[in-house]
Amino acid sequence: MSKISLTTFIYPKVEPYLEELIKFINNQTVLPDEVIVFNDGLIGATRYFEKLNSDLKIIKASGSPFKIRAQAFEYLEKINTDIIVFQDSDDLMQSNRIEVVKKKLMGFDFVVNDLSLMNEKGELYLKNIWKKRLKNDFTFTANYITDKNIVGLGNTSILKKSLQGFDLRLPKKDLIVVDWYIFYQLMLQKKISAIFTSETSTFYRQHPENLSILSEKAELKSKKNQEIKRSHYQALQSVGYDVTEYLKDLDQDEISTNKEPHPFWWE
Repeated sequence: MSKISLTTFIYPKVEPYLEELIKFINNQTVLPDEVIVFNDGLIGATRYFEKLNSDLKIIKASGSPFKIRAQAFEYLEKINTDIIVFQDSDDLMQSNRIEVVKKKLMGFDFVVNDLSLMNEKGELYLKNIWKKRLKNDFTFTANYITDKNIVGLGNTSILKKSLQGFDLRLPKKDLIVVDWYIFYQLMLQKKISAIFTSETSTFYRQHPENLSILSEKAELKSKKNQEIKRSHYQALQSVGYDVTEYLKDLDQDEISTNKEPHPFWWE
């Protein structure tokens, strides 16, 4: 039997979404054995999880979102578990998500599932946005996410053993985009081959507080993506990764709009 730990991060602004999140966790066809919650300042957090049908661990967290997530990976490396399923607390998930990723993790260390878009009220309006672009069971390495990302803290699941010996190199300056920076290093260092699945999806909430709104106006999105990429590459360069080529390409590129209807993050 594999022990499954679902991991999420909470803070005061996600309070309106927690009751629904618990319902969706409880509705999984395979329940997590435990839910690990890194709590950044939500007072009385335990009461929001009273109806949870899994064991609960709430870890008090403080600092910037970047530092909290970096500390979380240090914590997760040490815990007794087999599978870590990451879930953003303002998102939801298809009822078979844990069941699907558990099966995929029998052959891979790293599983990334598709996204379905929902509005701020939690109403789905677009299912499996990357299904047409990526074949089910598409495999990829760190190289694939060098200039864009499909690996987030809401749609990724890993074998805990993949964290053993992982040396997360932190830049002096905090980054806004944490998941891309951490997972890129993990995949590169551990030479991980990941698998993408469209057999399940994360319900990705589009709301003003969301850093990446996939339905943003193209011009605005393109400019923000350029800024995100530059800070990402500069941070990697500062801790010893040679991404000079990508920085040069970014300097030479003019801001252009991506006509792909369902772009990846920062594409």
